Amino acid sequence: MGIAMWETLEEADGLTREEAYERVLDAAYAEADQRWWDLPAGQSFALDWDDEFDDGESEARSRAAVDSASAYQLVGRLQNIRSSESRRSRTIADSLDLLRAAQRLASWAAARQAVLIADVFDHINAIDGTALGKPGEGGTSPDLSFTMAAEEIAPLLRVPGRAAQRMLGEALRLREDLPGTLEALDDGTISPTQAQVIVEESQCIPAETTAGFEDTVLETAGALTRPKLVRRCRQLREKLHPESIIERKARSMKDRRVAVEPEQDGMAWLSAYLPAEQAHGIFNRVDAAARSLQGPDEARTLSQLRADVFADVLTHTCAGDPKKGTGFRGVGATVFVTVPVMTLLGHTRADWQNPSAARGAEFDESAAVDLPASGAEAVAQSGEGAAPDLEGCENGYLNGHGPIDPETARNLAAHAPSFTRILVHPETGAVLSVGRDRYRPPKHLQDWVRTKSPTCIHPGCNRSSWSCEIDHLIPWAHGGQTSLTNLGPRCKRHHMMKTEGLWSIGQDASGTPNVTSLGGETYVEPPELPPPF
Repeated sequence: MGIAMWETLEEADGLTREEAYERVLDAAYAEADQRWWDLPAGQSFALDWDDEFDDGESEARSRAAVDSASAYQLVGRLQNIRSSESRRSRTIADSLDLLRAAQRLASWAAARQAVLIADVFDHINAIDGTALGKPGEGGTSPDLSFTMAAEEIAPLLRVPGRAAQRMLGEALRLREDLPGTLEALDDGTISPTQAQVIVEESQCIPAETTAGFEDTVLETAGALTRPKLVRRCRQLREKLHPESIIERKARSMKDRRVAVEPEQDGMAWLSAYLPAEQAHGIFNRVDAAARSLQGPDEARTLSQLRADVFADVLTHTCAGDPKKGTGFRGVGATVFVTVPVMTLLGHTRADWQNPSAARGAEFDESAAVDLPASGAEAVAQSGEGAAPDLEGCENGYLNGHGPIDPETARNLAAHAPSFTRILVHPETGAVLSVGRDRYRPPKHLQDWVRTKSPTCIHPGCNRSSWSCEIDHLIPWAHGGQTSLTNLGPRCKRHHMMKTEGLWSIGQDASGTPNVTSLGGETYVEPPELPPPF
């Protein structure tokens, strides 16, 4: 039941491909309603729905049917599950069996993806060194090949560069060092999550013990959840590893880091990779401080108190209002925030877009807010004379995150030690282009470029524009202007790839910039939304 059958139906009955495809599916559905023992050998993926709660034999038969089915049979069973008719006719046993089939199909697809990702590395590694800017070399170094292969994968799969590197590393390790795990993933006896755990936990094991580690873990991996599999892998890893944990920890400490991941609704996750005793020590100290604040008059939950203590220790200064925090004071924080000046003044967009208001008519002086130069006062004050209602004001923009509410933006601006003015109105006299007069853009133009594009403009790269270099989209040597429309932030890696000609830069018919990879794939990065003014 596959492409060959469709072609046979087309030739025999003069059907279109769509009609032949529907007939094949109808036959598959009819086949699925039969008892599994009535089917020909090798095609038993029909399940016996009539005995769903018998002595357990039907469940075993259902599992065996799923486990023995080919990928094509799995696709056939899952093809039409979203239809209303299919949903009405399914029992819970049906849904569970189909869910098991979907999981097995996902494992099969993940194994194929890993093989293809590893293939990309092989193709890049085989490219003559001259094509990669290394004249006279017959091949490329593995490190450069790895980097370029990851750069090839990232925009295609729409993942960040580091995620692409992780996927490539896992694919190569599966193919070269863990063939049994790759085979189990392909067969569907383990899930992609379980395969990832085995890859991660086997990375530091010497090559001579990897095979024994893999064989032992695979005996039970398919039946374990991720936490239990991690625990079992680590116990086995300690037994097999010839190097002491002291030496391994000293090496792993070189990878310690802190990362932030934006979330929705003005929130974000902050994580740290630290020595275990430091991580638990930090948590225990935060936990103890949070518990000390609990009481009958404290409305915050323990989780909320922990978060507030953690934030206060790391970000609050004595200039803040102690009544709004937890009393635990720490160092000041530095963030990049873009705030429309009208939001600072408490005016809504309707206010400042009103021509009569722009001329000064009916301007309410009581609504104006004087920002403290020293940052020692808060923008909004309680009681009389409070800041105007901020409902309808434009949001601020936190670099590396996205929109933040007007009140937070005003409070951050109130304590800012300095401001960078970005003029955006034609009548303000802002210089958004210096043409061919100079190669290096002036500071205010660089700031505007980084505000307009908050990350590196290379497809898939999320590095902050404030740590990027300012690049001429059309090179200066080719007549490119030093102007807002011809400038963009590129991180050092992607700037180098463009400069060395590893990825070519071009434009489509509408003038939208694009990039073409070593593999010949062309990508257009969607433009960023305009800043909040």
